[in-house]
Amino acid sequence: MSLLLLLPLFFITFCVFFKFIWIPLRIQLHFRQQGIRGPTYRPIFGNSAQIRRRMIVEAESSRPISFNHDGVVQRVMPHFHNWSKAYGDPFLYWFGSKPRLAVSDPDLIKEILVSKSGSFGKIRFNPVSKVLFGEGLVALEGEKWILHRRITTQAFNMERIKEWVPEIVDSTRNMMSKWDAKIGANGSEFEFDVHKEFHDLSADIISRTAFGSNFEEGKRIFELQERQVMLVLQALRNVYIPGFKYIPTEKNRLRWKLEKETTELITKVIEKNENTKQNPNTLLAFLMRPYKKDDTLTHEEIVSECKTFYFAGKETTANLLTWVFLLLGLHQEWQNKTREEVVRVFGDNVFPCVDNLAELKTVSMILNETLRLYPPAVMMMRQASENVKLGGRLDIPAGTQLFLAMTAVHHDPRIWGEDANEFNPMRFSEPRNHLASFFPFGLGPRVCVGQNLAMVEAKIVLAMIVRRYTFVVSHSYVHAPMQSLTMQPQYVFFKLVWNPLRIQRHFRQQGIRGPSYHPIFGNSIQIRRRMIVEAESSCLNSFNHDGVVQRVMPHFHNWSKVYGDLFLYWFGSTPRLAVSDPDLIKEILVNNSGSFGKIQATPDTRVFFGGLMGMEGEKWIEWIPEMVDSTRNMMSKWDAKIGANGSEFEFDVHKEFHDLAADIISRTAFGSSFEEGKRIFELQQRQVMLVLQGLRNVYIPGFNYVPTKMNRLRWKLEKETTELIRKLIEKNKHRKQNSQTLPALLMSPYKKDDVIPLDDILSECKTFYFIGKEAPAHFLTWTFLLLGRHQEWQNKAREEVVRVCGANAFPSVENLAELKIVRMILNETLRLYPPAGLMMRRVTENVKLGGRLDIPAGTELFLAMTAVHHDVGTWGEDANEFNPMRFAEPRNHLASFFPFGLGARVCVGQNLTMVEAKTVLAMIVRQYSFTISPSYVHAPMLSLTLQPQYGAQITFSKRS
Repeated sequence: MSLLLLLPLFFITFCVFFKFIWIPLRIQLHFRQQGIRGPTYRPIFGNSAQIRRRMIVEAESSRPISFNHDGVVQRVMPHFHNWSKAYGDPFLYWFGSKPRLAVSDPDLIKEILVSKSGSFGKIRFNPVSKVLFGEGLVALEGEKWILHRRITTQAFNMERIKEWVPEIVDSTRNMMSKWDAKIGANGSEFEFDVHKEFHDLSADIISRTAFGSNFEEGKRIFELQERQVMLVLQALRNVYIPGFKYIPTEKNRLRWKLEKETTELITKVIEKNENTKQNPNTLLAFLMRPYKKDDTLTHEEIVSECKTFYFAGKETTANLLTWVFLLLGLHQEWQNKTREEVVRVFGDNVFPCVDNLAELKTVSMILNETLRLYPPAVMMMRQASENVKLGGRLDIPAGTQLFLAMTAVHHDPRIWGEDANEFNPMRFSEPRNHLASFFPFGLGPRVCVGQNLAMVEAKIVLAMIVRRYTFVVSHSYVHAPMQSLTMQPQYVFFKLVWNPLRIQRHFRQQGIRGPSYHPIFGNSIQIRRRMIVEAESSCLNSFNHDGVVQRVMPHFHNWSKVYGDLFLYWFGSTPRLAVSDPDLIKEILVNNSGSFGKIQATPDTRVFFGGLMGMEGEKWIEWIPEMVDSTRNMMSKWDAKIGANGSEFEFDVHKEFHDLAADIISRTAFGSSFEEGKRIFELQQRQVMLVLQGLRNVYIPGFNYVPTKMNRLRWKLEKETTELIRKLIEKNKHRKQNSQTLPALLMSPYKKDDVIPLDDILSECKTFYFIGKEAPAHFLTWTFLLLGRHQEWQNKAREEVVRVCGANAFPSVENLAELKIVRMILNETLRLYPPAGLMMRRVTENVKLGGRLDIPAGTELFLAMTAVHHDVGTWGEDANEFNPMRFAEPRNHLASFFPFGLGARVCVGQNLTMVEAKTVLAMIVRQYSFTISPSYVHAPMLSLTLQPQYGAQITFSKRS
């Protein structure tokens, strides 16, 4: 029995040994005997880990290169660059257990690509990467490839491409119209990322010419393919394990989802073409029309070809145009020659016509030189389908993959001369002698079928733009070519290193300094680990409030001492300008131009900040009886404690006021009670720490989808909260009562078409549940702490309540406005301990602030509310003391006191908070006197709101 078990095990072990060790070592020895060396084979994964981890990552995270193009090969093919230096050309390396022969000899490349014997075929696609191209022309072999090639060659013949020229012109004209609008808005010059512009343009052109639609109709397909690119790129850089694509990993599930939606959308495009019978000259129409009687593509094959053309038709031309304009922006003399040729060839015609495109000789030279320096594909791959002799001397075993180093050939000084790494279109003034020294679209029978369209499109776009505009490369551009699936400019370095340094310099030239930028995380680690943790681990020695700023905004407190009140720091790669000048704050918050918007919440922090809290002033008044009732219930519990404990009792008012505010918001906003909403408050309390971590850490795009322990908890809490609030909304909808509750008001349209979607109502309710509890609870806590400390103001408040409310034990709607001293006390509390502690805004466009500061778009503005509220220059020498008399008269400066914000985005719930605070304070101060307990520790802490870190212990006694 044991022998029967051992035999299969021995057989499997032998097969693994034979496939992953014996055969590779034998092939490695075979090549070494022919003088071909390379990095040593490593079982199973070969050299793939070295390529991926060390070389590609190192190259793409390295410093940018100079714009004389001599570092292109090193950046886009780092493994070839390193190993060719070490082992010569050709050399052998391993991708998994597959041998790859790297070739950069034009004679050998020509022999491989032009061969018609079938000895060199396409390498098999990693099954995971097929989502982008399907079973289209790019992946096919044999008879199927011949059929597809025959049909697509006819579809892309030159006569048909000429019929598409008006569509190309029209798309380009639309893009230029948008540019002209920018000139009208910004003056004679404007700067933008042409890479994005040309991607959108190419997408529109391929949508029109190939599918008879436009960019907007195909936008979702392009978005899906953009997301698929990263998945495909990861798959191409990793060794594929057979069967892995069927395992429901997170990436595979995403891959299946994207593939399904892409296929469905393309199917709809195909059906639309079939039904309308329009645009007979589109590529799609030609694919659906049989070339001969039996030359018909199946529906699945048409879908696969459409995927290929949607992707390749956009990427190739967009990247070509990007590189062309960067090169002409750098080489003004060639830009001028291009312009002169376009004017000479087309004369008075503003737009190019088909007949004389062939006359654009200089344009052709420039495009070819661009393709030489920055070819779309950077390399090509083939596989020996049988044992073959290459170049009359090299014995290549069947199954060997051939890495054809196109970019290295295009930059080789032995072929192109000493100026091989310089931009010199004159080298294409005459035909090339060697066919395989320049092959950006391939060679032989598998040459790119769409090359004519790409060249015609590039000529037309270049001719139209160069005639109307002059252009230069912006100082902000960083030269960092990167190989994705095509060669394109890499902007990650620009965003994470170069751009921050440029912005830092921009501010320093205006006299604004700050802590130095640290790549990727900025100063966030200093703020989080050193300053906040250190501040929250200490307590204030006294209750005179002069250490509040240091505790709740330690980074502002420390850096403002070193760099001044206006300084720059970094949260990730985003610049933050810290502002505490009331004049500048007023300009930012009261501005109605849209230049200063809200910063965008990350997916980690949206749980509380999705809604607007969108109700208006007079609604709150109708809720006062509910506030009175909730407060009365709380005080009844206190009275019960007095009966049990004597005339005095002590407890943590922070917790009491949280429960009270929760009950009030449940009754007033949702027509329920604290007990009904208790689970929602518990869930939100657990979410607070997760959101706080999200706010203090730099968000990495996509990280919220990774199933970490925290993310799984976040998803679980969010799901349960949403379900509970949804039930509450349904309950409100069915019973048709409490028409003044928040869900009822949100669900009843203000005008006929002003209906709020359910998701927005859910967001509003989440926000209201959280803010409607947190803000009043902390506000009341600080008020009672201050009045417990300052008995004279407690007495004044009590006297005013008795005088205004008379014999009524509870305040009424009519006399709340008469509580002047109470209002002064509440305002002074909000000054010393504002609920939010700070405010954030984001600059949406380049703007001049205060008539002198140039603020770049994207800069975040940290408005140091607590610092302004404690500023001795604004409030006098007693700024850190409790003195409600400073609010006896209206403030002269609007932005010296803004606990609820200012301008259009002022907190819409401030009236509710103030009414609730007045009502509760009036009821309690009338029936109780209170002092701060000796056990209280003064330690203000900024969580999502400003609150006491260790609670608020107060001793109460019942008044007779």
